[in-house]
Amino acid sequence: EVRLMVNLGKLYCNLHSGTATIITTGFSGLCFTYSASYGLVNNLGLETDFNYVTNKSSNDMYVNAMVELSATINNIGNIYYTATDSTAIGLEQTSSGQLIRLEK
Repeated sequence: EVRLMVNLGKLYCNLHSGTATIITTGFSGLCFTYSASYGLVNNLGLETDFNYVTNKSSNDMYVNAMVELSATINNIGNIYYTATDSTAIGLEQTSSGQLIRLEK
């Protein structure tokens, strides 16, 4: 398990292989989150303005976006997210994984 607390302008959070769990908290104005592995990515505690998320995993991902969320789903893993009512949401989906909004 990898736990990160950050305060950044830009963050790349990538899990390409293995089964690690990544948990990120804090703030990043711009966040790119990518998973093509079996591990869990939980960035719900990471406040972001712009979040670009790609899930090629069979596991789920959890993210938070305030201004814009752009999600790409290419496997059975879901992307769960929190957002404001004014957050712009974009989705590219080529598999059975779903984009699911969570209540704050």
